[in-house]
Amino acid sequence: MVTANVNPWCTSNWQNIRYQVFREGVSPYQPKILLQQAETVYLGSENHGTITVQPDGFRIEFDAGQQLDAGILIRRHIVAYRVAGDRVARIAPIAAEPGGFLDEWVSMPWEEAERWIEPSEFAILSEWHERLRAARLKNDIHFFTRFLFDPPAFKMKKGLWQVGIRFSPYPEGGALPAGMPEEVYFTVGLTDGAYLLRSVSPLKRETGR
Repeated sequence: MVTANVNPWCTSNWQNIRYQVFREGVSPYQPKILLQQAETVYLGSENHGTITVQPDGFRIEFDAGQQLDAGILIRRHIVAYRVAGDRVARIAPIAAEPGGFLDEWVSMPWEEAERWIEPSEFAILSEWHERLRAARLKNDIHFFTRFLFDPPAFKMKKGLWQVGIRFSPYPEGGALPAGMPEEVYFTVGLTDGAYLLRSVSPLKRETGR
């Protein structure tokens, strides 16, 4: 059984959606809890959490924040899990579109984020993940980010996009951290319904749509 609820609080549209996965326990009042999670949810839209149950798992969709570009208030979030016995594991899709995938990827711990990358690009992608995520976690922000394209993902060909990020120093008039380019381009691919981060480069790839 899967349940989801939003904490009742009237002073802000930014709240938590909490979801749990249960199996039968020793009594109806003592179920076996397989998973307990909480995510930020935005209540100013119509989607506060839609549960879809599948034969081997479930997914929940809801609207919440977009962190890579402050000009984009919200995006559709997806959490999907496979349930096998008492084991619950997150599976694809982890976002509704390539720009959302990159935003989600940056917010993950590296132990989870590395599941969604091209293995041959491990070294450079782990470096960029640390660079982008550390500023959020340590509240040590020396730059702002925004998307270069509108929509955020530039389609190069079927199943392949680039998501461009532009960096600006904080505070204004300062300098970016050493070694950080003003722009960088992440290549995102889609294979069998799963987005994967293929590469990152300071150069835009000119490939036909």
